Amino acid sequence: MTGTSKKKTVWILNHYATLMYKNLGGRHYSLAKEMSRQGYDVVIFCASTIHNSSEEVEVAGKYRCERLGGVTYVFVKCRPYEGNGASRIANMLDYYCGVKKCANDFSRPDVIIGSSVHPLAQVAALQLARRYRCKCIVETRDLWPASLEEYGVIKPGGVIARIMYRNERRCYEKADAVVFTIAGGADYIRDKGWDVSHGGLIDIEKVHYINNGVDLEDFDNNRATIASSVVEPNDKTMAKLIYAGSVRKANGLGFLLDVAEDLREDRCEIVVVGSGDELESLRSKADERGLGNIRFTGAIPKKEVPATLESASLLLLLYSSSQAGLSRYGMSQNKLFDYLASGKPILSNLPNRYSIVNECECGIERSFSDSKDFVNQIRGMISDKDSMKRWGENARATAELYSFASHASHLIDIIEEITKEEQ
Repeated sequence: MTGTSKKKTVWILNHYATLMYKNLGGRHYSLAKEMSRQGYDVVIFCASTIHNSSEEVEVAGKYRCERLGGVTYVFVKCRPYEGNGASRIANMLDYYCGVKKCANDFSRPDVIIGSSVHPLAQVAALQLARRYRCKCIVETRDLWPASLEEYGVIKPGGVIARIMYRNERRCYEKADAVVFTIAGGADYIRDKGWDVSHGGLIDIEKVHYINNGVDLEDFDNNRATIASSVVEPNDKTMAKLIYAGSVRKANGLGFLLDVAEDLREDRCEIVVVGSGDELESLRSKADERGLGNIRFTGAIPKKEVPATLESASLLLLLYSSSQAGLSRYGMSQNKLFDYLASGKPILSNLPNRYSIVNECECGIERSFSDSKDFVNQIRGMISDKDSMKRWGENARATAELYSFASHASHLIDIIEEITKEEQ
């Protein structure tokens, strides 16, 4: 890592980092914590609202500041919203306008990182960087509008999509560095023809890859000290197949009801840990079909996740077929890195060109023709004790490669590179 010549101030604009503050975990919580340890002054600007929740951070004026782990969190006042309609768009605009107003109350940054999901955080970061004559890193954690086209939210190739693609390209062009959480970010830019070699303006040399990761220190501490409220870690009476993550249409978890049906005679229990707009519907359907071998626990505290995963025989990474188009550039699921840290084998139904599961031999990732094909794979894996042990050991070793300590060092190298002329 390049040595720093002076203490640098880094702003991170992430609309949804509020939940990271609440849960004491997540990408920018952990990156900022590591950067603070290495002498950086980090300020995270997030919304006062919490995504997919009615809970808010109370803000009296334009914003509220809190210090946590050597990092300053700025909660920008935003109106509450539900769903993905007009109220959410208004909430995004509140953040975009609010963060630019409250920024004047803070010391000039050396670098501003604008992180999607939505692109207004990136736009605001670029505009603030121009105001303060500092460097800007554009970080993409979700390909908008590509993902919106895949999900049918906007018309592929329509007016809205064209406007959003133009904005996306311009953000990459203007940024001093671009960070993707997917391995194929550079390929995505090449495929769009936006790079220099295809007549565009984007230098591929400034495009970097820092996937999501795991705070191994916190993970291991929580595993040793915080028990699971939904499973018994030492229960070895039957194989446990655990899915931990969102319970939404994109995850395709209705498929698990058929899997549970096919596993009725096996000594297996499927445990779905997480919440989302399909949770109650899937619970009801499982009850209607009399499926006693599948449980939907709802959400649990983040600190309970390590002990919960530790009880698994096999961890399930599931997505609906609608994700196949996006997966060609790689995936950046938060749950994958928790899975890896647990040292348990993984079974995934969404293969991609940059598969961490397959490349690092942490389990099996492939497409399946139906639930019976999936069940046969489960039975084959569970019966292969030697491979299960090897997959689990490889998973934990792979987690070391994706630790936030390692990611923070990579990000610092990028920051030092783009600011070296100012030192």
